[in-house]
Amino acid sequence: MKKIIITICVLMFSVSIFAQNSMDKKLEELYLEEKYDELIKNYASKDEDYSGEAYYYIGKAYYMKSDDTNCIKYMDLSIEKNPMAADAFYFKGKSFQYLDQYEKSLEFLKKAEELNNTISVYQSSIGDSYYNLKKYDEAIEYYKKATKHEKVDKRPFSMLGQIYSEKNKNEEALKYYYLAKEKDQTKAEEYANTVFNIGLLELLSKNYDKAEKAFAEVLELVPNDYHAVAKMIQVYYAKKQYEKAEPFREILYDAKKKNLLPEFMSDKFCFYQFDWKEYLVQVFERYENRSSGGIYYKHIFYVVNKSGDIEFTVQTEFSPVAMELENIKYLLCSQKGSIHGNSGIGFNDGFDFDDLKSAAIKYMENLTK
Repeated sequence: MKKIIITICVLMFSVSIFAQNSMDKKLEELYLEEKYDELIKNYASKDEDYSGEAYYYIGKAYYMKSDDTNCIKYMDLSIEKNPMAADAFYFKGKSFQYLDQYEKSLEFLKKAEELNNTISVYQSSIGDSYYNLKKYDEAIEYYKKATKHEKVDKRPFSMLGQIYSEKNKNEEALKYYYLAKEKDQTKAEEYANTVFNIGLLELLSKNYDKAEKAFAEVLELVPNDYHAVAKMIQVYYAKKQYEKAEPFREILYDAKKKNLLPEFMSDKFCFYQFDWKEYLVQVFERYENRSSGGIYYKHIFYVVNKSGDIEFTVQTEFSPVAMELENIKYLLCSQKGSIHGNSGIGFNDGFDFDDLKSAAIKYMENLTK
């Protein structure tokens, strides 16, 4: 009789395990098929005692629906059933990230890494929390850990490029952006952003041929990236290949007419920049172009100090008086605080840029004496 009872108990236990495994498999299939609403509707609302795996998939469904509060709830239930479930700790930490609770997210992301330190995304996510907390040295440490794995996506490389760029360590930044580019062969928007950053850093490093190549690739992928169009103009002005810049200038003027430009480029665009003494000089061109009416600025040299503040500007000003008396369209003038100055030097359309730059520098010399 005892043997029969034991056999029945074992059979019931086996049936229970089979049923639970079947439930886990069903929830996994729903999740993989991206049927998140169906999964939540049919299983999250039921007051049942699921396995840790089942709670995990319900939590992930909420995660994919951007319901971070419920994701955390079900990941807690999963962890209660299985305290060694690294993925449950990871998604709980990610949900706290999306709730902007970065300090709290670190507790669970680090627990996930402690349980399994072979997954790069755990370490990369810890880096993300430190980055958002502006603890850049700690972020660098974890992003670098993430890059050491055989299976790793581009994110830690990209973020290392971004941090080193913010620290003005352009050589290090370029190294990691190029590695990010190698990792990402999607040719999608994020790939284009990586290549744009490469072009920007190569331009700042005065590697103009490499910058030209990068921005050309961006524009091949995203022809309407008008920021990249303006950067291409900067490249050609830096190389003194002014005629090559003209087609790109025409693209911007045409986009202006069609109201296609992003807001920060809607009035003017930077077409050249150079170092002068302890200043950075950024040269902008405004789209406005007329030969009558009131005064307007066409080309503006912003003289920027090391703190990033504009010390003064030198600009070409449309002058109706000069047009009437001397047939000169623009006068080279300045603005320093409330003081307006006039150099007495005039230019018309079609001027040689080197002549304008030379005159502007002489005028800037006078203004800083």
